[in-house]
Amino acid sequence: MITFGYNCPHCGVVNGGFEVRSFYENKKHDNLSIFSLLAICNTCDGSIISDIAIFDNGIRKEKIDGFRHQLNHKDYYYNLYEVYTGKIKFFPDKQNNINIPQYLPDSVEEELMTAEQLFADIKLKPNYLKPSGNAYRTVLERALCELSDNDNQARLNKRIEKLFEEGKLTIDLKNFALHIRSLSAEASHTYNEFTQQELEELRLFTQLFLQYVFTLPAMIPDESKQVKGS
Repeated sequence: MITFGYNCPHCGVVNGGFEVRSFYENKKHDNLSIFSLLAICNTCDGSIISDIAIFDNGIRKEKIDGFRHQLNHKDYYYNLYEVYTGKIKFFPDKQNNINIPQYLPDSVEEELMTAEQLFADIKLKPNYLKPSGNAYRTVLERALCELSDNDNQARLNKRIEKLFEEGKLTIDLKNFALHIRSLSAEASHTYNEFTQQELEELRLFTQLFLQYVFTLPAMIPDESKQVKGS
């Protein structure tokens, strides 16, 4: 039997276990077989499919026979990514992928990873909706701490206004941050309704804020250093 890990497009579990339950072999040519695989998620029983082409120009066709044997074997588990090293495309392929922008401070990246993992599990665990929203609020708070030299004493809106006054946030980034604060406030209050759509908007604005504040500036060459080195 062949198993593998994959982000389930049905229940949202991250790197969940899948088992290939059935397959069909299409012998296109003497040296080519296309295996159509049906795999089942161990968490939700949702199915995904994929076609894998095995080329084998050997006389004994050991590659094709070996792959067929591994699919048919019931007493031993083979890892799909070890028995086939080519690119594999599964359908459906819509996944809640974890997205971490580049060049984030370690503390911000750590908080964002927590938020993204919660978001990825929403389909499987709907009760993660508000905790996920709270986690993105924590990401904003940590990012503002990094921008204000770890000053986390003031209220969130006051810190945003102070960073704007100090020129560390543009008016657009200030509005971004205030909008994130407003969206995340809905998740932080137990009596408020907080929807999937609001969470997705909160995630989008948080990701954009981090990219504008940390990722893009780090990608722009430091002209002052270039002048000194020239």
